[in-house]
Amino acid sequence: MSLRFHEIAESNHRILNPFAQGKLDLVGEICGLSSASKVLDLCCGKAEMLAGWSVAHGVSGVGVDISEVFLDAARRRIDEVGVAERVRVVRDDAASWCRSDPDTYDVVSCIGATWIGGGLAGTIELLAPRVTPGGTTGIATGGTIVVGECYRSDPAAPRAGDAGLTPEAAAELATFPTLVEVLDTVEAAGWELVEMVLADHDDWDRYVAAQWKTVADHLRDHPDDPVADELRAWAAQGRRDYLAWQRRRLGWGVFVLRPARTVRGGRNVVATVAEVDDQSGGVVTEHAPARRYLFPERGDTLTTVASRVLPDDPDGGRTLLSWNLHLALRRTPVGEGDVLLGTDIVYTEPPT
Repeated sequence: MSLRFHEIAESNHRILNPFAQGKLDLVGEICGLSSASKVLDLCCGKAEMLAGWSVAHGVSGVGVDISEVFLDAARRRIDEVGVAERVRVVRDDAASWCRSDPDTYDVVSCIGATWIGGGLAGTIELLAPRVTPGGTTGIATGGTIVVGECYRSDPAAPRAGDAGLTPEAAAELATFPTLVEVLDTVEAAGWELVEMVLADHDDWDRYVAAQWKTVADHLRDHPDDPVADELRAWAAQGRRDYLAWQRRRLGWGVFVLRPARTVRGGRNVVATVAEVDDQSGGVVTEHAPARRYLFPERGDTLTTVASRVLPDDPDGGRTLLSWNLHLALRRTPVGEGDVLLGTDIVYTEPPT
């Protein structure tokens, strides 16, 4: 939908995701925030999370969003709760800001907008350089990434005609990862999933159904709006899709990540085993470097992927399958010639 539809439909929302205030607060507690913590929130919307965390924990931070409508609301909220000395918001493209910002932060978040990185994997890669090594948050050794993401509730591959799914709905549903695929993506990126907080049906209903009335009121009060017909059609289709299949089949959650390493013992926290001070007794165990992987292009099979990444292997599809047993062992197994989902992780080198 257009940004303007988004701004109209969520004009009465303070939280621009299917998430209750108490759950946002819980995520802040999980992150172990304090007055020493710096937070960067990309696609911050009305900055409800950032402002709330500053009130509750004293954090300082920056919110970035492209919508001046939402940022106006964010500035009012920041002033209202008295945290303007610690929190500011900036109008910019979130991905561009993240790439150019020279600062690092204890928590870097992107809640419900992983499209800025082309999906979850790309967003983790985008956010990682902005995370302060070591951090100051209680949960993290090496800082924290917080991402909000839609996921498919049923791990079975969606099929057209299944419980009324149209071909279009089945294709759209297939683009969402399952929870275990979220985990696979996080681990493949070299991070560890340490916590999650999931939305429930009431969170979804309050987020989606409340938009129906907001749009209806807008159309009643502004019948001559140039986008009235498009907005009305968009709202009607969205309502039907939500009730027909989205409410039962889609989940939404916030996932808390930290760098994939474990620190045990000793007084000195160090980056690699080679750097451990023998006198301190510290031991650091790091995960093996993440294997190289890719996400399939539309229509890809393991065989077509192999033709690109293993051009000299005459049995490349079978080789890839042996390196990707998570695909062969899931509920709907993938073989060499089966079409892959866009969210499937395909490892392009063997396990170590």
